[in-house]
Amino acid sequence: MPGERENKVPFLQDLNWRLEAAAFQALFGFLRLLGVERASGFGGKLLRTLGPLTGTHKTVTRNLRIAFPDMDEDERNRLAVDQWEQTGRTFAELAVMDRLTPESGRIDLVGMERLHAIRDSGKPVVLISGHLA
Repeated sequence: MPGERENKVPFLQDLNWRLEAAAFQALFGFLRLLGVERASGFGGKLLRTLGPLTGTHKTVTRNLRIAFPDMDEDERNRLAVDQWEQTGRTFAELAVMDRLTPESGRIDLVGMERLHAIRDSGKPVVLISGHLA
């Protein structure tokens, strides 16, 4: 029939997706209650703790071994764990992105006058940026 989905998602898969979405929304709601600093710290500590327990951690350490063959093993492990913390902070900050303003003191905007000039020119532009912490 027109309008009817041909490939229905199995019930358990649909339920799993809905539970994941609810958990995600609950986590973001919790992070918003914490505010910027505490949300960032919580996310960092959470992934610093849980990240090394995942299978992905083995991939991270393997990639670091390939990228930095001369690096000491302890240093590589420290870098891998630090990476988890930074990833956790970045993820948690997504929940409070609307509060990350120049006035909050958490970000610096350098060269705004140049961006305003580009905007005012009416010409198309491609912006490339970095997330440096």
